[in-house]
Amino acid sequence: MDDYRPLTQKEIDRGYYFLTHRPMFKKALYGIAIAILALSYILVISNVIKYVTGTSFDYLALQMAESNDWAAYHQSRQPRDIDVSATQFLSIGGGRYNLLAKISNPNDDWSVSEFEYTFVINGKAIESKTSFLNPSGEHLLLEIGHKSTQPISNLKIVVEDIKWRRWENDTPVIEWQLKDITFKPLTREVIDDDTIILQPQVNWEAKNMSLYAFWDVDWQVVLYNADRIVGLAEVKSKEFNSLESRQIETIWLNDLPRVTKTEVQPLLNWLDSDNFKEIIADREGENRTEL
Repeated sequence: MDDYRPLTQKEIDRGYYFLTHRPMFKKALYGIAIAILALSYILVISNVIKYVTGTSFDYLALQMAESNDWAAYHQSRQPRDIDVSATQFLSIGGGRYNLLAKISNPNDDWSVSEFEYTFVINGKAIESKTSFLNPSGEHLLLEIGHKSTQPISNLKIVVEDIKWRRWENDTPVIEWQLKDITFKPLTREVIDDDTIILQPQVNWEAKNMSLYAFWDVDWQVVLYNADRIVGLAEVKSKEFNSLESRQIETIWLNDLPRVTKTEVQPLLNWLDSDNFKEIIADREGENRTEL
């Protein structure tokens, strides 16, 4: 089938007119584009002048401030206060006492890099010490074997100079595996007609589940009779390597009442880079909030 059809005279005239007037069409299109662009610039500039010189800019800023309660926002981002339990003291004989209070951090996104605490005995403050709190962490504030010239009738604790630090993803999280925690009471054994006294002791196995090694790791050991604390001890482990398992023990030189429960927990500040055997980069240049 032949689809060829000759052009009409009208189509030929139309094509000839377009070819002979093509420069005119180009100029017309350029003129329209320039006019549209100029009109856009005029509208933008006039609106900017209107907002800056008029009251609209101030009004919009006021609207933004009113629509955002910045005080409430910052308040919601602030760390909640740390919790400190009532103080306790245990007489260990010879005018010596173990002083304690439990402290906990209710924030899972804030650490306390350091704070100062002071026990006040019968209205008189003793020497202050420092401690820390990991996110959601808790431990005991202790004064072991404090010598007092008079019986303790009133014991308080003051916690101050709290240095908060927002938890960041670059802060290492340290985990421990503790098992076989065993309390052995005071025993007497007879060997070759000699009586040997074995002091009360606690044994446990600790494994560093992290990829970090530490120069020192402190441990707190707490003995209970039902819900009442009857014994306290602090132990230090030297050079605890990554994934290392170690048997640890501590003994008491004084007799103890009946013990029904034993708790052991590590005391290791995740922010203390000086205690890491490997160098931990301190990214101070990043956006980390300190209070």
